[in-house]
Amino acid sequence: MGFRFYRRLNILPGLSLNLSGSGLSASFGPRGAKMTVGPRGVFGSIGLPGTGLSYRQKLNAPNGRATKPKPPQQQLDPSKLTPEALELMQAVVDGKDGVTKSLNSSEDVLTYWEKIKCLPGAHMIHPETGRRMSETQVRAFARKLDREANINRLTQEIAEEEARLRDAVRYWHPLPSIPDWQSYADEYEDLVNAPFPETEPAPPQAPHETGAYADLIATERATLDKSWLMRLMPQRAARKAEDSAKEGWAAHWAALKSQQEESVHQHEEAMKVFREREAEWRLRCEQETAELYALMSGQNHDALMEVACEAVNDLALPFQADARVMLDDDVSVFVDIDLPEIENVVPPVMRQVSKTGSIKSSKRAGDDLHEPYAELVFGHCLNVVAKLFIELPRLQTATLAAYTRRDGKDDYVLEASVTRDAMTEISSAAPSSRADLVSALARSTAIYELDEDSMLKAIKEPDWAKQHEIT
Repeated sequence: MGFRFYRRLNILPGLSLNLSGSGLSASFGPRGAKMTVGPRGVFGSIGLPGTGLSYRQKLNAPNGRATKPKPPQQQLDPSKLTPEALELMQAVVDGKDGVTKSLNSSEDVLTYWEKIKCLPGAHMIHPETGRRMSETQVRAFARKLDREANINRLTQEIAEEEARLRDAVRYWHPLPSIPDWQSYADEYEDLVNAPFPETEPAPPQAPHETGAYADLIATERATLDKSWLMRLMPQRAARKAEDSAKEGWAAHWAALKSQQEESVHQHEEAMKVFREREAEWRLRCEQETAELYALMSGQNHDALMEVACEAVNDLALPFQADARVMLDDDVSVFVDIDLPEIENVVPPVMRQVSKTGSIKSSKRAGDDLHEPYAELVFGHCLNVVAKLFIELPRLQTATLAAYTRRDGKDDYVLEASVTRDAMTEISSAAPSSRADLVSALARSTAIYELDEDSMLKAIKEPDWAKQHEIT
């Protein structure tokens, strides 16, 4: 049998407070008829004084029946709680109505649940229903967050893949503008008459003896400005400053002459570097002027051929491609364009994310496969032609043929002859889709065939591609 604690405090006649192991209660009424209110409920008791006989009954139970006692709550051992749990308990004790925390991942949810599940009254609220969650529901909610995070991640990956495809297909957008003849003439004049853009170093100024002596006196006076002599006897302080200047003048003037010599030497070195840089710049201008003159005059076939090859080889392409150039004269060019294979540009498989977070793959076919490739072919070919017109000012006509590798053989899919005026109009129209490019090609003599799925069909190899050796 264990110990039992009980103590009664009489507050007023007929009113007393009772302290016991079960908590605090209050008793009302005269001796022999009491009503007690405490943590276990409301009880009434009647007794016969001096006999030891009494009757006690719980008054707030339905139908006079006693309520079923609640099982005692598990006592917490603070030494077994984590610092986070103790911090949460302290927040509640300090008077907060509740402690909330935004959780955005399953790991956060489960970690936080492990911290709080041992605390009395601690619970998690479902963000959508607003209801308390059991441990099973908490773990189900964490799995849902995992699934949603996985769906978002895969959706983002697929979106980035499609964005890379669009960027590769439309690398040429926008097409560059074609300059007119006057633009080349102005560039030539600018190169001939351009001044060296750097400023010539200024020579150092030679020191003036009278001014230097006056500066030295001013310096000596400034040294005495805050002394007691200047405040009490300013004239004497001024004479002292002049005397100090006379004494130090020889050394001061020698130092100035030495600094002047050093400045002159530094200026000579700076001028030497300046003249070298100017000479290099003048040489580059002369070379660029000569190159531009050769292109504008059309007299140097080798220079024209070199520039034409550089124009097509220096294109920054997101895929492997090639182009070969042939010049018959300075106003016409032939270009044989080796296109990338369709599977090297357009992924053959499309991916989608299901509601459960799994990946569904389907074969890319029809317009989904051929539409992007057709846009690439038209845009790439026009971009090559535009670069040739930009680099060759005398060029008037560019004839191109484009082929790709399919089923083990080369299939030509496009032939076109584009004039400078037509290319200028095409670039000014700023085409941005396959339909725009098809409309742009209508300004030229173009041969191609698209089936109902936007697939480029094979066409006949141009005669000029067979007859000429293209280097």
